[in-house]
Amino acid sequence: MKYARLFPFVMLGWFLMSGCQDQSIEVPETSDELLLVSHAKESSLSFINPQTDEDIASTSIPFTLTDMAFISENKVVGINPNEEQLIEIDLDEQVTRPFMDLGFGMSSIVFDEASERLFVADTQNHRVHVIDANSKDKLASVDMGAAPNELSISQNGDLYIVLSEKNEMIQFDTNSNQVVQTFSINDTPAGIYVDEDVVWVGGHGSNTELNRTVYAFDPQLGGVQKEIEVGLMPIAIEIGDHERDLFVLCHGDHTVYKIDADTGEIDHQTEVGQNPNDIYATDDKLYVTNLDSDTISILNQSDLSLIKTIPVAPGPYLILSEVNS
Repeated sequence: MKYARLFPFVMLGWFLMSGCQDQSIEVPETSDELLLVSHAKESSLSFINPQTDEDIASTSIPFTLTDMAFISENKVVGINPNEEQLIEIDLDEQVTRPFMDLGFGMSSIVFDEASERLFVADTQNHRVHVIDANSKDKLASVDMGAAPNELSISQNGDLYIVLSEKNEMIQFDTNSNQVVQTFSINDTPAGIYVDEDVVWVGGHGSNTELNRTVYAFDPQLGGVQKEIEVGLMPIAIEIGDHERDLFVLCHGDHTVYKIDADTGEIDHQTEVGQNPNDIYATDDKLYVTNLDSDTISILNQSDLSLIKTIPVAPGPYLILSEVNS
């Protein structure tokens, strides 16, 4: 009976100790800037060198990351809605470690460099958590009235919060932690991108009609400024290196569109791999993760011609901006 009573406490202690331990990762040694890619089909990160357009390394991490954000030059915080903990990836020390525990349901994370705060969307409790990235203190936890699915932050510090189940978007003042306004947007929105005074939004569409449009919302006026018809289910939007080049990724027809943001005209389009999920622009090139092709497509920003297709680990999902390793 003595062993029966002790066993649960021994196991609990083991889990607590193992959960608090750092896990070693392998980061490539190079002076080049790299792209960091998360994977949905295995718990790993890949490192892409945009100078050579090669997958130069991959490393195992504790769990798959559905979103991540840099909090310093070489530290990343990642989330997964099926995990209670946020994890910190330290690229200098080449370890991952628990960052903090917020519970299940975290769907999106962004970092405000000016205030050094993290904003985390909590779909389970319908809140946005405000975290001091240095002390890891929870500074605020603001009720959104519905599940916040996606976050994007503007250069002036306004946070835009998508509530997909209500087809609404909230403009949130990060200085006061107050809601500025709430306005209606399209059905099942996704792919929010803040560009100067315009917020671009794509989406999947309703159960009866799939979406083929990206919308430009003007927060000052609180309504749609522009609608541009593209392909099936636009879910990721990016501004290119040259002003007014808008790139839209449609995973329903596996196509990238280049659009003049001023006129709304489609300049070019090209197919990529199966079920593309994310897009990133740098050095006059576009990098597209193809979730079901296990590849990354590299395109010219000028005409969307294919430069190269890189095989990577299964299920490439997100691309995070360049890191100095």
